[in-house]
Amino acid sequence: MRLPGYTVRTFHDGLRHRNLVFIFGPASGKRVLDRGGNRRQSFEDHEGLIIPRTGQVTKFRQSAIRQAGFTLLELLLVVAILSSLALAATTFVDNADDQRRFEETRNRLANIRRAIIGYPNLSAGGEAVIGGFVADMGRLPRNLNELFVSGYCSNPAYISKSVCESNSGTWTEDSAFNVMGACSNVTKTTKSDCETDSPDNIWIELGTGWRGPYLHAMPESGGMIYRDGWGNGGNAPGADFGWRVAVTDIDDDATPDDFDNTLSVQSMGSDGAPGGGSYAADYPVSTAVLVERGDHNVDLTGGIRVRFQNPADGSGTALPLSATTVCLRIYYASNGAIASVASNPESLASGFVADGASKEVTFTFPSTGRQWIPWGMRAVGIFKHSGSSGSCQNQNEAYPSAAIGPARTIALLPRTTLPMIEWRME
Repeated sequence: MRLPGYTVRTFHDGLRHRNLVFIFGPASGKRVLDRGGNRRQSFEDHEGLIIPRTGQVTKFRQSAIRQAGFTLLELLLVVAILSSLALAATTFVDNADDQRRFEETRNRLANIRRAIIGYPNLSAGGEAVIGGFVADMGRLPRNLNELFVSGYCSNPAYISKSVCESNSGTWTEDSAFNVMGACSNVTKTTKSDCETDSPDNIWIELGTGWRGPYLHAMPESGGMIYRDGWGNGGNAPGADFGWRVAVTDIDDDATPDDFDNTLSVQSMGSDGAPGGGSYAADYPVSTAVLVERGDHNVDLTGGIRVRFQNPADGSGTALPLSATTVCLRIYYASNGAIASVASNPESLASGFVADGASKEVTFTFPSTGRQWIPWGMRAVGIFKHSGSSGSCQNQNEAYPSAAIGPARTIALLPRTTLPMIEWRME
């Protein structure tokens, strides 16, 4: 396109995908020199038309569309805004990371608790799910490392047997999980001796012992390390992996595996030091207890109910035929072995239960004896009491007999009503 006295320029509008034709009117501006020293027309002040392919004509003034630069103030304002956004983003990321580490710490505490006490409130197929360190070993762990390895060092700085012994420590190995036995006559230590000693002796079998690991973690140098979410503990976190662990004996008993103990496990926060605020604060608070006495034990203070049954045989005979004093004994896991606790004696009067009927008796336990035992699969036996001053713990003769009234295996669960035990008479 040629127009005398006018200048025509064609441009491509990439944003809107169209071609534009600029028509500049006669020069009204100044003339300038180009790079070759030739004079050329400046179009800064020209007026003209924009003609897109659509045919629409738009009048413009060249000076209105020329590009302008940013002032220093505008640049400083942009830099300030970008700096503020970067600072806000950094703060947000830091807080998000702190929150993630805190939540990881909380989750790991919950995992430690489940590893110790198991899942006493779960059932499968109508049966309680028995598991966890306490149900297997019958005590609290000596340290958190015992949830990973079957033993512990006398020096809590070491988490493996080889390193413990090479540094003059004493390593105590836990018994592997196995079905172990005990005789109602505590003087008999084998099944054959128990059964040949008296037909009324009872041989009790229970599964007990270490069958971990009860936790899973990524291995580090020296063993499995289960730190808090902040990674506290350094290169040598010890047997508690940088957590602060405390065992409290409610009865002020010096026995380390006493069943009255509670267990506290605490993270020292993002700074790895006691005290602090916000994410640096200790978690949970110092008064919080991770495992209460009632979480890993069964309370026997209310006694155990037994329903004595006299099977109907048409004879009309009430049982027992003569007054009988009986005791109840519970067998449980204790430090990888079998121990027992006996009730107070209870008297069954002659003819106590009519033919074809049943009656309940509650067996209580001495206040001076053990009132709590670790939860899990336990065995119960009932024995005749000699009537002498001897303790029920020393009574061996099963009631009514070993053939009819052997020990029963039952699940004793924490924080629940103890089950009723059905017991057949003769």
